[in-house]
Amino acid sequence: MFRGKGVHLQNRTIQKKDYIMKHKQLSNNAMLSIASFFKKVVFTLIFMSVISANAQVGTEKEFMWDSISREYIEYVPESYNASQPTAILFMLHGLRDSMQNKIELSGMLPFIDQQGWIIVVPQALEAEVQMLGQTFSLGGMWNAGMVVSVMGLTIAPNENVDDCGFLMALLDTMKVRYNIHPDSVFFSGISMGGFMAQRIAIDHSDKVSAIVSVSGTIATAISNRMPETNVDVMHIHGTSDDVVTYDGANFSLDPFGSFNIGLSAEQTVEYWRSFNGCIETPRSCVYNDTKDDGFTFERYDYSGGNARVAFIKVINGEHDWYASSEQYDIGYAEEIMKFFTGQMPTNVGIDPLSEIETVVYPNPTADVVNITCRQIITDIDVYNIEGRLVYHCTPAANNCSIRMSGQKNGIYWAKIHTEEGSATKKIIVK
Repeated sequence: MFRGKGVHLQNRTIQKKDYIMKHKQLSNNAMLSIASFFKKVVFTLIFMSVISANAQVGTEKEFMWDSISREYIEYVPESYNASQPTAILFMLHGLRDSMQNKIELSGMLPFIDQQGWIIVVPQALEAEVQMLGQTFSLGGMWNAGMVVSVMGLTIAPNENVDDCGFLMALLDTMKVRYNIHPDSVFFSGISMGGFMAQRIAIDHSDKVSAIVSVSGTIATAISNRMPETNVDVMHIHGTSDDVVTYDGANFSLDPFGSFNIGLSAEQTVEYWRSFNGCIETPRSCVYNDTKDDGFTFERYDYSGGNARVAFIKVINGEHDWYASSEQYDIGYAEEIMKFFTGQMPTNVGIDPLSEIETVVYPNPTADVVNITCRQIITDIDVYNIEGRLVYHCTPAANNCSIRMSGQKNGIYWAKIHTEEGSATKKIIVK
């Protein structure tokens, strides 16, 4: 599969000033009303970097879709050669963010300039919700399939906005305008943009080669859908993310409780591993700890299927974009480009993690499902598709039988814990 011009990026150092996109929590006063539910930090990008007064990056353009004028930034590097097919990368911003911030702060441009790729950075439409007789603005928000229940009210912001259609129509236009290789169509996004990239991969897998999502999982409302064909997927998530939580894509808001908005980080990876037919046990490694950044970056590579799946787990990582390896052990921009170009090594020269080998059978099941593991199982947590815990046990043994006949038909996720690590397995009840 074509992945750009194949320039080796592993040892490249970004020369541009490093930026970090930081998501801050709003004040405690924002929790006093339901309106604060939408103004909380969920998906909100508040950038702590100071942007110098440089010339605008790329060209702002408009595109008519569904009788609405949609905005986007088009960036064509000087290295683009119209006589050679090249790749195109769509970069999707988070909630309440802008296309200008996304392209300026991503750290991607040095790599794009080197590869000669085209970048498209679209702008989401403003979203509003009607609650308590008032209209609340949420800022720019993608229709990524987000549905939330608040005090008995079902809210799906921008549910009537056809963002998938807009992005695919824009892709078709770019293919006419430039020499785009059909096997090198990439999407990346952070937070709400990550959720949208996941939806694009599910709903339009026939047009997308690969996606990378940072801190944005698969929205619960679309998690039962299946793509038409296989897609290369990499997911990046911090274990200390308090905006889109690692374990359940949940967040808490007093006094209304905890809200689920999508699959957990590991459930999202398992969704794609299972669909792409990759092996259950990944090759795993830890990146060299070269910076005093307080983080540990682990990577899991799933192979043997019809498409690649990779997962970067950031121990102590928050809801941030760690752009450059000049400041952190790794730079997201560089790792994303390695994944898209097929140059991510299967071993980065460090100690492999313990592999938790588990077997789940029969699966699908109508009654009892058995779980066996070569290590002693300390805990098993089973979650439904909405991320709610439906079963817990402490086997203290190598095997365990779980009765699922009392559960509704559908997909469940079993998180199996041992003293050496954990594994997440999908269980289907029929």
